[in-house]
Amino acid sequence: MTTDKNEDGNPASSEQTRSEGPHWVIAGAGSIGIWIGAHLASAGKKVTFLARPRIINKVQEHGIQLTSWTGTSLSLPADQIVMTENEACLADADVIVVAVKSKDTFAIAEQISRHIKPGARIISAQNGINNASALSNILPDHQVGSMMVPYNVLPMEKGRYHCGTQGRLVIDQGLSDLAKTIRAAKLDIDTAEDMHEVLWGKLLLNLNNPLNAISGMPLVEELSDRKWRCQLADCMEETLGILDELGIQPKIQAAVPATWIPRILRLPTFLFKLLAKQMLQMDPLARSSMQEDIQLKRPTEIDYINGEVVRYARSLGMQAPFNEAVIAQIKRLEQTYALTR
Repeated sequence: MTTDKNEDGNPASSEQTRSEGPHWVIAGAGSIGIWIGAHLASAGKKVTFLARPRIINKVQEHGIQLTSWTGTSLSLPADQIVMTENEACLADADVIVVAVKSKDTFAIAEQISRHIKPGARIISAQNGINNASALSNILPDHQVGSMMVPYNVLPMEKGRYHCGTQGRLVIDQGLSDLAKTIRAAKLDIDTAEDMHEVLWGKLLLNLNNPLNAISGMPLVEELSDRKWRCQLADCMEETLGILDELGIQPKIQAAVPATWIPRILRLPTFLFKLLAKQMLQMDPLARSSMQEDIQLKRPTEIDYINGEVVRYARSLGMQAPFNEAVIAQIKRLEQTYALTR
């Protein structure tokens, strides 16, 4: 039974909760949390989603349907999903996947600290660079690792969540046993010894998120416009210079080194489309999650994407004017929409 809690305030039982193996709690059942958790649940893993009432209500009515631009699909009926808004579910978790927005990391860490049992492990599946460190600071007695989520998942109508891009999950080498479980749930995943380089690689590509939000275009259309690509190239090149000073070599899921990407982006469009086919392999209607946030008049994660670049630049006594300009544009949009909420 999909539910929020029973009479004693704990998550209600169901057939799905009696499956063998560790109990996974998805802390922050938004699009990414639901995508990962639903795959685990469909593979017979014990999964509880800690979610907001609006998500619970939608799932109670429609269940969960996952679709992707490549044509794959997965459905879970409501009676096979355990959802709750009660943080007490964290007390029974063996693995907690943190999938909240970066701005909510400290809040969810405090909730976890009130309930977590000895030996439970935490995975940060968030955007940004320092969320695992923030979680570890509040939960020093627990193993905390990062998982890089490369793809874009957006909520659609009637409980459907659609993945419009591609890529492979990457998780800390120290959590390789959990990688096996995730792989068994039909999610492609690799392990990495240095997740810091992997997360910087994702952030480098995520510098397009705010530009996509500002453009209002689908990702394919935006990346097919050299004007937007050149702005992205400027932000990336600036970031690569800062990372070089820090001695960090970002790892990206691409056929070429990260340092080549700005030059490729600046090519004439016909050459770009010829040489960067992989970059354009996505759903024609895919948009960044930041564009969704702007459209729904929600705060964005700009401070944890371009904002990270600016903070590291300042720590080195450097400037990051291209990234600062993008931040200013997003902040203006946020302020405009805040006035209309």
